Formats: sequence, C-alpha cells, structure tokens
Amino acid sequence: MFWGVQFGSGNRSFASTAVVKQNVCTNETVTHYEQGVYQSEHRFIPRPGATEEDDGALVGLFFSGVTKMSTLQVLDAKTLKRLATVPLGMKIPFPIHTTWFGETSQALDIIV
Repeated sequence: MFWGVQFGSGNRSFASTAVVKQNVCTNETVTHYEQGVYQSEHRFIPRPGATEEDDGALVGLFFSGVTKMSTLQVLDAKTLKRLATVPLGMKIPFPIHTTWFGETSQALDIIV
C-alpha cells in the first residue's frame, strides 16, 4: 500500500493534482481530487491499535487556486474521504514537501 500525489490526474491537465492510494497487491486505486485545489505530500498516521495497514489518517497541505489560501486537511487513509479541514490563514507555496514533527527534539536533530 502506498499513497502519493498524482499530477495530471485522470484526463485532466498536468497542473491538476490528486492524492492517490495504490494497493500494490490488488492494483486497486482510490483517488481524492478537488478541482482548483493543489495537494502536497501527505503523512500517514496509523490509528492506535490498527490491524490493517491503511487504518488511519493522512495529513497534508492543500492550496486553493480559487481562494489563494492553504489548508491542512485530514483524510481517511482507507477511503480518502475528508475528515477535517483546518484553515491556515495564509498561502503556503505549492508544491512543498511536508514533514510533521511530534516532538521539538526531532526537529532539532534534523536541523543540526
């Protein structure tokens, strides 16, 4: 199982993006696409006690070409349905690589 960002999703232009889940065993593909919204890389967070590899959430940045603002969105990792949206009140340049740190010491270790 892997998740990624697909450019030129479906029959759309190369500038369009979608979050894609690919099951490498069954070749099943699930896609999350929103017109005019550009998606950066996502981080998978497993549900505590999960027994399936896609039981959890994806957290990532989305930039709206309409509002020119960014949001953080949480998607269900299995279905790619939106669970939550957090407006950031600013534009974060697209595409940006995302990294999430749970503890300040992890961020400092990488920077040093």
